[in-house]
Amino acid sequence: MPKFKHEDDIQGYCILGNEDLDAIHQSTLDLMGDYGLQIHGKDAHDILSAAGCDVDRETDRVRFPANLVNDAIESCPEEFTLCGRNPKNDTLIGKKRVAYKNFGNRGYDHRSIHRGRTRIHQRRFGKCGSIY
Repeated sequence: MPKFKHEDDIQGYCILGNEDLDAIHQSTLDLMGDYGLQIHGKDAHDILSAAGCDVDRETDRVRFPANLVNDAIESCPEEFTLCGRNPKNDTLIGKKRVAYKNFGNRGYDHRSIHRGRTRIHQRRFGKCGSIY
């Protein structure tokens, strides 16, 4: 799959090779096709069903055919801009750029299945690094 390739000239960021990326991609396709994802909402079910997904409306389970996932990946642009509220915070993603972004400062939300409420954990996460 051309979108997943090992970039050996990004010094310090070459953690996975092509075989590793291919294995992760194939495992993801297997999970999405065999097990699926739980997606709620009639509109989402209608859209995904029309696109070729197997939708079980009783359990909200949606299974994605591999060709649909691969076609979606191939249709992505090679680069794009993540736009901040302030344009000075815009970030160009793609090619061989490495971007670090803070995904909020609230920590993470936790929904208690016993109490039925959502709370914000006080634990804060630092910047997460991603390779694009």
